Amino acid sequence: MNLRSIFLVGALALGPGCARDIEPFLGTYVGTGEVTFSFAGQRNTQPRSDTVHVTEGDTSDIVLTSEGGCALPAEVEDEVATLVPNTSCTENVPLPDGTVLAASLVVTSGTATLADKVITLNYAGTVSVVYGGAPYTAGFSSAMTLSRATAARAITRPDALQTR
Repeated sequence: MNLRSIFLVGALALGPGCARDIEPFLGTYVGTGEVTFSFAGQRNTQPRSDTVHVTEGDTSDIVLTSEGGCALPAEVEDEVATLVPNTSCTENVPLPDGTVLAASLVVTSGTATLADKVITLNYAGTVSVVYGGAPYTAGFSSAMTLSRATAARAITRPDALQTR
């Protein structure tokens, strides 16, 4: 057996098992939890709810996108997706008085852990807004439980793409 044959046998033995299985994460989730803001030595915790769509990413394994449009890319390893550090996004945040603020987020760390079709999503970073003409920046942490509403439909056969 020559060296090339040994390499080929070794590569075949590894097979597709090295690929990341993102399929269990994909779908739409309804989430509830809380967000805590830290500003000027004060902490404020508020309940939150959101619908999160988990799709396959272009430059990451998956992307978690909120109803407000904030897209968080993540890399999957088994049942844990680690959010890509220092991801920026802007999300519109409605205030109780009806005002809508454009909040600029920088997510510095976070994980999405999948167990029994439920994702536990924890992440933290900074948020910046302009309110009443003045800029404000605060730290934040968010903890949510996301329950699957729908699963993504996987295309399993090439002929599924053909029109009939």
